[in-house]
Order: sequence, then C-alpha cells, then structure tokens
Amino acid sequence: MAAKTRLQDIPAGTDGQGYVTVGGKTYDAFQIKKVEATAEFEVESQFLLGDPVKDNAYRGVAYTGNLEYYNMTSVFKRAVRDYQNGKAFPDVSVQYYSESTSKGREEITISRMIFDKIPLGGLDDGSSKAKSEATTFKAGHIDLPSMFDD
Repeated sequence: MAAKTRLQDIPAGTDGQGYVTVGGKTYDAFQIKKVEATAEFEVESQFLLGDPVKDNAYRGVAYTGNLEYYNMTSVFKRAVRDYQNGKAFPDVSVQYYSESTSKGREEITISRMIFDKIPLGGLDDGSSKAKSEATTFKAGHIDLPSMFDD
C-alpha cells in the first residue's frame, strides 16, 4: 500500500522569469505571474484493412499556453517597436520551476515563443495592486534542465 501523500510533498511553483534575446544577448523581459503550458497533439485515427478497431498515431505536437506577467521591461518594449520598424522579432523564452523537499526541483524552459498579443502596459487609477498583463502564446521548443527525483 502506498504511503499517504502529504501536502508539503506536492511540488509548488512560485518563481519564473521571461527573457528576450536581442543581438545575441539575453535580457530580462518580464516576471511571470502565472503560466499554463500545454502540448497539443495532432493524432491520426484510421481503420486499417480488416481490423474493426481504429488505430491511432501521433503525427505532431504544438506547444501553446496562457501567460500572465508583471513588469514588461523596456528592452522587450523596444524589441516590439524595432519589429514595427523592420527588424526581426527576437526570441522570447520563459523559465519557471516547481519544487518540494521530497521530490526535488523541476525546471521548465519554453523558447521560440510567439505571443498572440503583447500588452504594452496600462493604467488603472482605481487600483494600487501590481499591474499585470495576460496573453496566449505558441512555442517551438520545450526543455527540462532539471527534473523531479521520482
């Protein structure tokens, strides 16, 4: 029988950073408030000759997600402006982690991100809370620099 899982043993993630690479140099772009990343699979399903059970196969994967963040840096805003003026859009990436005392630490890096929109900031005179922005994204690569001790 498996031992009871304690709440303190369930990994929690509360730290993450966004980066932008401009001219070969990587800069802070924003502080992550919340990120949800998903691997969406392209699946082919087909009845093969003489088989009454449909067979399935993975045919590709797309990485998508939702991102909320604080404090878009001037470097990132400048990159958006430079794109408008004809320069290539820089690589955008995020790195975040979850950890627990019993499982260790797992880091996730998502790169070659394409944001569906890039909020450039705003003002709310009715709030004294930290200003955050939200967007959806697509990405071209994920990596796991460190993984949980299973």
